[in-house]
Amino acid sequence: NNNNNNNNVSLFLQLYSKIGYECGKYARMLKDNNILWGYFFDHNPTEPHCNAHPNNYIILPPASENDTEGRKNQLLSILDNDMSMTLEEFLNPYTGNHYPEEDAIEMFNEWKKSEENELRRALGKTIFL
Repeated sequence: NNNNNNNNVSLFLQLYSKIGYECGKYARMLKDNNILWGYFFDHNPTEPHCNAHPNNYIILPPASENDTEGRKNQLLSILDNDMSMTLEEFLNPYTGNHYPEEDAIEMFNEWKKSEENELRRALGKTIFL
């Protein structure tokens, strides 16, 4: 019975590690490509909405043996990408300016940092960015 408990703990730790790794992998992909996942004004004009939170990750069904998309060992994917944008697509909601205007660059970078901090906070601050 003690072996079963050890096996369960080991499986849990492996799963926890895999989820953490994949969350970090997606966060790193967004950062390296300078993509804002989705930080925007929605219903409250004084409080931006942030898409970088754990319920925008989905657990994928097992890949088939004939998987040609290279996701055989992939567990997670991200959702809610419809409001994702790059710096070149970003529009400052306060001024209406876009890249290369300085205020748009500053706002994009500020929101990007806020998004990264929100995801870190939601995932326990151990995410690798």
